[in-house]
Amino acid sequence: MSYDLIYVNGASYEAGAGLCQHEYLTDVELQKYPEWLTNFPKIMTEEKMKELWNLYDNGLEERERQRAWPAHLSRITGIPVQNEAVAGAAASTTAIKTLETNMKQHKGKKVLYIIGVCPNQGIWWPGSERGNDSILLNPYRKFPNTFERFIAEHIRDNASREQVEHLYNISFKGLYVYLKERKRDCYFIHADFGLADGSSGRARRPITGYLDEIAPNIDPTKDKVLTVCGHYTEDVHIELAERIAKKIESGEI
Repeated sequence: MSYDLIYVNGASYEAGAGLCQHEYLTDVELQKYPEWLTNFPKIMTEEKMKELWNLYDNGLEERERQRAWPAHLSRITGIPVQNEAVAGAAASTTAIKTLETNMKQHKGKKVLYIIGVCPNQGIWWPGSERGNDSILLNPYRKFPNTFERFIAEHIRDNASREQVEHLYNISFKGLYVYLKERKRDCYFIHADFGLADGSSGRARRPITGYLDEIAPNIDPTKDKVLTVCGHYTEDVHIELAERIAKKIESGEI
């Protein structure tokens, strides 16, 4: 199948979070790999976070994207990739942004939509300027004191795992139905970040009925398969891009 464009959306993994960690961590800090990986929330001080956000304001986000699997997929296939993933994005934000882009920018184009399904904690939170609006994935953020915040925090603190998963799945299932009904080629993939022991987060209950069985391959015996913030290193991104490219070339997707 020949495509004019590959459209990618998702969260941290698709956005390449952590792939430019050398820009905000010193060599000494990077050498403390296990300590950083398991204590990242504690080690990222307010001062360090200010430094990180300043880098994001000066192009870090795009530099990370260029190291992530969507950019590698474009280089392998020769097909342009439009990557609108944002680290920390909620499921509904990913779905809504994809719908908006489909309606406004993709008329008359042959587009393959690849959506990274992030962890089940990706519940919506409105109003984030950057798009990283998942209150359950960003519990330390200082959100404005609004009614919406009250609702989101109530869900976070009181809902069962099954209820959270149901709320989360609605967005992706709705997007899947929308694209399929309009005969759009789409492919939904596992996009969990890694766990501290080097394993994948896919142990979470899978979303059945539409989620394709492709995910990052990792080797837990390797010293470093994750960045210090718990996301996969670039070699894992490249390997996933190569597998997706083969599926495109064979006509499987």
